[in-house]
Amino acid sequence: MSGFVKECVEIFDLATFVIICYVIVTFTESVGWSELMNISSLLLKQYKKGVLFVISRSFASKKHKKIIKMAKGYRGRANRCFTVAIQRVEKGLLHAYRDRRVKRRDFRKLWIQKINAGSRMYGVPYSKLIPKLEKANIQLNRKILADFVEMEPYAFRGIIEIAKNPN
Repeated sequence: MSGFVKECVEIFDLATFVIICYVIVTFTESVGWSELMNISSLLLKQYKKGVLFVISRSFASKKHKKIIKMAKGYRGRANRCFTVAIQRVEKGLLHAYRDRRVKRRDFRKLWIQKINAGSRMYGVPYSKLIPKLEKANIQLNRKILADFVEMEPYAFRGIIEIAKNPN
């Protein structure tokens, strides 16, 4: 380690030394990464309570970096340690895959409930409405029908009248 760095550690407090190291690394090429790691290890030995200077971590491969990035925000070692992170990320991806299908299922249930409530106001239950719509060749999906029930009740009533009398 250079004499300048040792003198800085002895003379200055932690915050000032960190600023000096930042200036050295930013504006000159004289201090490499290995030198910077030596400086930070010296700081850790001298100041046990905390270090303000953080060096970005290097990874073994792009795959490791990608997994750790995906695990950002996880608790404990899951956002730092690759072996734990990969388990948590895989489980999270499985839940995401499953829950995308559950979300579609839940929305379909909701649309059916809205259509049933709206159609019963006009005397036709959902189970009778859908075959009548198919017979009248009205090709509206459940999402659109549910929106009609909620936003355009008169248009929905017209659709029901057409379904009742397909002439």
